[in-house]
Amino acid sequence: MHNHTTFRAAKVLLVLLIAALVPIAGNATTAKKPTTSTSKKQPTAQMYRYTDDKGAVVTGNSIAPEYARKGYQIVTITGVVLQTIPPEPTAEEREKIAQDNQNKLSAEQQQEQDKQLLLRYSTLEEIQFAKKRKLTEIDNKIVLLNSNVGTLQSQIGVEQQRAAMYERNGQPVPAALLKKIEDLQQELKITEGQVTSRKQELADETIRFDHEIERLTYLEKNRPKRQ
Repeated sequence: MHNHTTFRAAKVLLVLLIAALVPIAGNATTAKKPTTSTSKKQPTAQMYRYTDDKGAVVTGNSIAPEYARKGYQIVTITGVVLQTIPPEPTAEEREKIAQDNQNKLSAEQQQEQDKQLLLRYSTLEEIQFAKKRKLTEIDNKIVLLNSNVGTLQSQIGVEQQRAAMYERNGQPVPAALLKKIEDLQQELKITEGQVTSRKQELADETIRFDHEIERLTYLEKNRPKRQ
């Protein structure tokens, strides 16, 4: 009886031990299981196809600069064209491209200038009136400045006569008087410069208005007629 009980206890102990070992074995199996990774797509091998100086079509892994400048194709090893590189433009072609771009830019600038001109003036009478008003305004400023020049010249003359009296009497010219003459001469120089600037402005504005009048006349003649 005692032996039978001992056998049953040993059997139970063995079952418990197996049950405890099964998860460990399962985990070990899982850990050792290789993971499946997604393989990356390999890039397509590329080659260069070009025409050499003998006129033969060449396909290779590299291309010399002198052939690259003449244009080439990038192809797969099976000959499928992936990209076509055009030849470099010649000096004449580059000059023509630059000139075309400049002409395009100039045309766009002219179009914008025409737009602004038509916004400012509706008729030739309006721009002619604006020209007359502007030039008269500048003329009046020139007249005023010339008047100031005359006044300053007179003041300088008076002060110089005073200084001359001191010198004739053998007396030193007061520093204050010399400083006043110097200040008046400096002011005269500035005013004369303003006269010159205004005269240049008058010439520039005359040219600008004449150009705009000529352009507006052209636009009026070529304005689409309303139906």
